[in-house]
Amino acid sequence: MDDATYVRRRRWSAQEKRAVVAESVTSGNVIATAKRHGIQA
Repeated sequence: MDDATYVRRRRWSAQEKRAVVAESVTSGNVIATAKRHGIQA
């Protein structure tokens, strides 16, 4: 495993999660919202 790349996982606060969900609901575009926040949809 010498060539393995480790990516640090982002930790989201409850407030950040609520904001992202609210944005995706109001915009109606979940994929665009996910990309904007660096989340895999």
